[in-house]
Amino acid sequence: MNTRKKKEVFSAGCSTCKETIKFVEKIAGSSHKVVIHDMQKSEVSSKAKEHGIKSVPAVVIDGKLAGCCAGGGPDEHVLRSALAQIAKSPGSPRTDKPGFFSSVSLRTTSMHDHESLLW
Repeated sequence: MNTRKKKEVFSAGCSTCKETIKFVEKIAGSSHKVVIHDMQKSEVSSKAKEHGIKSVPAVVIDGKLAGCCAGGGPDEHVLRSALAQIAKSPGSPRTDKPGFFSSVSLRTTSMHDHESLLW
């Protein structure tokens, strides 16, 4: 028996978020309810905090944050360390110029990581 599960996608409206929404809707099909939450709204931001969401896009299934989305987002200590390394490098970019984060690598997950954890 296949039970209907509620899927929620917390989105900031960026292209990655839109891709995640399409992906979740595709694999959910008509047998599951998919709710999209706009993080630009303060009440949605509060709800995201209740689920422990620290970065978007994030997927919540039946009230639980999907394991693929529980990475916690950027870590301040790790980011400061990476920026300090950039600043020490000869010919390093100035942090007040556009694109200075291009040398900083943050963890991301692929759409296929989400698929295995949704059902």
